[in-house]
Amino acid sequence: MSLDEVFAAYNGGAPLPPRAALVTFDDGYANNAAVAYPVLQRLRVPALFFLAIGYLDEPWFWWDRLREGLRLVGKTPRREDYAAIKALPPRAVEAAVDAHLHQAGAPLQPEALPWMRPLTWEEAQGFARAEGVFIGNHGDRHEIFARLNDTELALVLSRTQRLLALRLGVETPWLAPPNGEWRSEQADVFVRSGLRYVFGTQPGWVRRGPRGVDGRSASLVVLPRLGVGAEDTPWQLLRRLLKTYWRPESPARAPANS
Repeated sequence: MSLDEVFAAYNGGAPLPPRAALVTFDDGYANNAAVAYPVLQRLRVPALFFLAIGYLDEPWFWWDRLREGLRLVGKTPRREDYAAIKALPPRAVEAAVDAHLHQAGAPLQPEALPWMRPLTWEEAQGFARAEGVFIGNHGDRHEIFARLNDTELALVLSRTQRLLALRLGVETPWLAPPNGEWRSEQADVFVRSGLRYVFGTQPGWVRRGPRGVDGRSASLVVLPRLGVGAEDTPWQLLRRLLKTYWRPESPARAPANS
């Protein structure tokens, strides 16, 4: 089914078939096009891909560069390392990764791994035109929206929406805030930027009926998602599906940790 059909059903149109699911991918890894897309195409499953466009054409996302650099010297990033870097202003993130790697005696720019690199702009342009591929906004350089003021957020969304339109020919209403972190009062900034659907990280099933966010504009719809990790087993996914299916539905809202 197309995304238009999915959202029409959500807004009260023709119902979806039984066991319908919408598949999404975050960040903009090259393996989305090289590995995931051929499988989706074979199964005739459309998918929504959220791109952090500031990383297109670069060899690494910052978290992968940190992990791979430390791996080469026999070390592993600590959870608090990731948290500390995420808390920094966007312009300070890459320098902080450099500092961590330098302190560990690790290479600042490990050799790029084909299966871990971001898409290039050229690849993204072809990918955006592929059948069954829909492109969403995932910020510029994976900045955490909850840590931005309204002016900073508006600049990020203006730039990313403009580049998606100019370079990919995409005018997207779909947004996935990095890490699912944003503040409810930022809903108006999303709407003004032309972004109507916000995909979060709160697990849950999508129910019918557009809802506002914490009593704010009903023009913004917040949708839950079920995360699937690379190491998840089918049994773990089934348990997660069942657990969230029977959970009482709650009103749309911004993440509690924002």
